Amino acid sequence: GVPVTVRDTRGREIDGACGQLAAAEKSK
Repeated sequence: GVPVTVRDTRGREIDGACGQLAAAEKSK
């Protein structure tokens, strides 16, 4: 994920997106 200084909910959304990207990279 990315270190975020925004709100907690935003941070969780970004972490989720990072997780999906990492999973997509692994499946290649």
